[in-house]
Amino acid sequence: MATITRPEDRQNRTARWYIASSMFLTGLCGFVFECILSTSATHIFGNSTKEWSFTISFMMLTMGLASYLQKFKSFMKNEKLIEKFIIIEMSLAILGAFAPLLLFTTHAFAPEKVGVIQVLLVGGIGFLIGLEIPVAQRINERYASLAKNISDTLALDYFGAFVGAQLFYRFFLKEIPLEQISFVVAGFNYLVAVMAFLYFYRSGSLQNIRQTRVLIGVTAVVLLAGFLITPKITMSERQKFFRDHIVVEKQTEYQHIVVTQNPRTQEYDLFLNAHLQFSGDDQERYHEPLVHPAMALRLAENRQDSLNVLILGGGDGLAANLVRRYANVKSITLVDIDPEMVKFCATRPEVTRYNQDVFRDAKLAVLRSGAIVPVDTIPLFYENESAGDNRELYRREEITKVVDFKLKIDKLFAELTDPAATPQFIVLNYDADRFVDKVKNRKWDVVIIDFPDPQTIELAKLYSYEFYVKVHSVLAKNGVIVTQATSPYYAKDVFLCIKRTMEAAGFKTIPYQGFVGSFGGNWGWIIGHTFSAVELARRMAFFKDNRSFAVKTRYLTPRMFPMMQLFGKEDLIADEFPGVINYLTSTPTLDIIYEKAWKKI
Repeated sequence: MATITRPEDRQNRTARWYIASSMFLTGLCGFVFECILSTSATHIFGNSTKEWSFTISFMMLTMGLASYLQKFKSFMKNEKLIEKFIIIEMSLAILGAFAPLLLFTTHAFAPEKVGVIQVLLVGGIGFLIGLEIPVAQRINERYASLAKNISDTLALDYFGAFVGAQLFYRFFLKEIPLEQISFVVAGFNYLVAVMAFLYFYRSGSLQNIRQTRVLIGVTAVVLLAGFLITPKITMSERQKFFRDHIVVEKQTEYQHIVVTQNPRTQEYDLFLNAHLQFSGDDQERYHEPLVHPAMALRLAENRQDSLNVLILGGGDGLAANLVRRYANVKSITLVDIDPEMVKFCATRPEVTRYNQDVFRDAKLAVLRSGAIVPVDTIPLFYENESAGDNRELYRREEITKVVDFKLKIDKLFAELTDPAATPQFIVLNYDADRFVDKVKNRKWDVVIIDFPDPQTIELAKLYSYEFYVKVHSVLAKNGVIVTQATSPYYAKDVFLCIKRTMEAAGFKTIPYQGFVGSFGGNWGWIIGHTFSAVELARRMAFFKDNRSFAVKTRYLTPRMFPMMQLFGKEDLIADEFPGVINYLTSTPTLDIIYEKAWKKI
């Protein structure tokens, strides 16, 4: 006997579908708003762990408060729930869309108030999110049983949050400026409100039709206008934090890149997350001390040695450019986690004027997955059209989309163990810590570590005991490592902690310092080696006996290096953290020491 479907059953299923799809979208939006606010706060305050923890936890608190308050009849009566749901979605769309702009504007014009605004924005968005699900469940009571009601709302909301997180990380952050992502996401909240209006209008469940139409129209205009003008506003605000005019900027998956130009010298400065990476005015004062003393120390005994050099970080290519000038360098392996950073520095003339187009000499393509594909003697290329290993599709004039050949990373590391098969210049986008952990039976003669300062917990791990032990394992006999180590003047405890940590990992150290005007004064580097005292003395003789390095330099001479090792009476005595070694599990972590040191400035 055929089952008869009543009209009210079809209506209930349709209503449940509308509510379920709405919960999916609201879950997506809510979580992405959390990600956007966390990322924005990290850009402002710098501590990603702290900002993500605060944003998510405080938002959860206010969500819980909003849900709890609905138990009181006086808080939200069971009247005009659909209209209230639409108002909630429109309010969330507007507040969420403009939240990053409000945060950055406060930071630019009233930095002392930015913490208060952060609390209000996070709390307000969390409170509105906390109202969504209970109101939707109360509406859904008319169309579904308790079990189905919970399934329709909670499950779809959680699924939406998962999808939102994937979209934020894999797409939004790469393709859309951060300040505009919030408007795109707010569009989903707006869509939910419009869906609710259209469905319940047809079913005759709405009462305030005219007012709701006006609200929908006004919200659309506000969101569209905000989307269009926000980039101009944020550019103007961002300019306040830079001395010189911003020429170009780019948000990558890992960092925000800004290039400015000095109107007096016409030189360019490159910033990562608002921290100066190099200045064209004096970049040689940083990179030449980073590269040449370590190279000379390794070559001092035999200047004809063939060297394999590993550069960890250094995605701007400036260190690689100095290394490639040495005629006896057999191979350079550059490992930088951010493919967009490498692409940027391989194509932007503001940067290539300083790295002298070094990435054009790369013999391997840079890939998102961390895998790389050999291209023989063809320089660094990115795919211009469709996927596939068809060399006719490659043009060095147009570097656009990065190809992913999906090679197995283990196969790649196996290939790297054979120095004879290694091309002269490899560029590999991979986490440096994982790289030195995975590479087996391959040794490098010189390891140059050029990471940003350990200002976050993610960067602090790259200055840890565990990391230096891994680096030690890939260092050839008589090999040398060198790392930048922030300012021994402004952040003495950080500098000395890095030195102690390298020594704990089995290195003997040579700390040295030099003046880098663009960095605000004294800057520090530390060489790690395993030479005996006698052998070190023989090698150090090179710096006293020679007037120049094996390659031409703009700033550094060998005889300057012994003087750079001179420190004041108490310059190598820690102030607050005399015994701390930066283990991954240590307390305080290096990023905390760093934050405390630079706050004094």
